[in-house]
Order: sequence, then structure tokens, then C-alpha cells
Amino acid sequence: MGIWIRSQGGKKLVNVNELWRDTKSIYGCHNTTDDAGFILGSYFSVPEAIAVMDMIQEHINLLAYVQYMESSVDFVPPVFQMPPAEFSEEHGGD
Repeated sequence: MGIWIRSQGGKKLVNVNELWRDTKSIYGCHNTTDDAGFILGSYFSVPEAIAVMDMIQEHINLLAYVQYMESSVDFVPPVFQMPPAEFSEEHGGD
């Protein structure tokens, strides 16, 4: 199924089937068997990168909920936009 994600710089709009974090960067790939992956966003701290992974997880959960409930009341954008680095003062430092 995958999730549509627009990269941090806005240059890529990709359907990602797998996401992972390597310290301060978040990667995605289309196909888990033969795709090396690509950077979707880089952040200034590990907590900030973890917060973005949490945001992506929440977005996926909302999409699944709306689809499961067949609800047109709650609109969830089909594309997750990667936030810029230092998007939150709370997660900005190491």
C-alpha cells in the first residue's frame, strides 16, 4: 500500500513502502527487496527525527482510521509533508 511523502526540500513526491531512521535522518524506499532507499529529511537532533517518525506514524494511523470507518467527515491529506529541520524548539538540540 505505502504512504505518499513529500521530501523535506519538496523535490520528491514518492510512495514509500518502508521508512527508517538512521540517527538524525529519515529514509524511505519503494521496494524492500531491491531499493537502497533515499533521504526524505534530515534533522538537527535525534529527538527531532524521532518526533517526525511519530508524526508519520500518526498520519498513517489517521489515514487507516478514515479508510476503515469509510468516513468523509474527517479529511486527512493523502500526502505527508516532511517538516523542515528545527521545526520544533522542543526537539531542536542534542
